Order: sequence, then structure tokens, then C-alpha cells
Amino acid sequence: MGGIKHIIQRIKEGRLQQLMGEILWMYVYVRRYWLMIGIYILLGASGSVLSLGTSVVSKDLVDAITGVNSMEIIRVACTYVGVGVGQIFINAVKSRLSLKVRLKVTNEIRADIYEQVLQTNWESLAQGTGPATYCTGSTGTRAW
Repeated sequence: MGGIKHIIQRIKEGRLQQLMGEILWMYVYVRRYWLMIGIYILLGASGSVLSLGTSVVSKDLVDAITGVNSMEIIRVACTYVGVGVGQIFINAVKSRLSLKVRLKVTNEIRADIYEQVLQTNWESLAQGTGPATYCTGSTGTRAW
């Protein structure tokens, strides 16, 4: 019961509105990169499928080595190597795509913040005519 009261208290403090604001902010960037994010998800899923394939091929390789199916040893070994190379390739593409998306998003967020800082009306903030009044900094320099 205390957990529910804690959650209600957080909602009254405005945490839910803050969370919704952050989700909407992230949605702007997700909407810009939905294709890259989708490709990244598909690459991750294909990596999982290849991992399952490795397990199946490993079983077949053990069967071929132990003599249960010794005629298939070359085919199974080649398949095992092929699946391993496929996993390496998919992991490399996934890493590159992840880095590319991360860099683009980071740079765009920095550019957006920089643009907002440049467009801020600093005079109105210093004079107290804006939504919040800020000190000029002289008090802050004396505190050091």
C-alpha cells in the first residue's frame, strides 16, 4: 500500500508530466531515425536467429564427429564456419549502424541545444521581464 501512495505522491509532484515531456522529446528523434532503428532491430533479430542456427549446426557437427552421421562432416563443418562468419558480419554491421545513429543523434541534440541558447533573449532574463529572473552573476563571482 505504501508503494501506491509513493506513486501517487510522485504524480502529484509532476513526475508524470515530466516523464511525458521527455518521451515526447525522444519521439522527435525516434521519428527522424525510424528506418535506421528498424534496421538495427532486424539485425539484432537476425543475430539471434544465427545463434540458434549455430546451436543446431553444433549438434549436427557433434553427431558427425562421433560417427552417427560421419558422411556429413565436411558439409556440417562448412555450414558451421559459414554461420560463424555470418554472425561476425552481422555484428560488424550492427556496431557500425549503432555508432552512426548514436553520433547523428548526439550531434543533432547538441545542435538543437546550441540553437536554443543562441535564440534565447538574454536581456529579458537579466532584467526580470521574462518568465524567470536570473542574477547577472556578480553574486556568483563573489561566492568563489
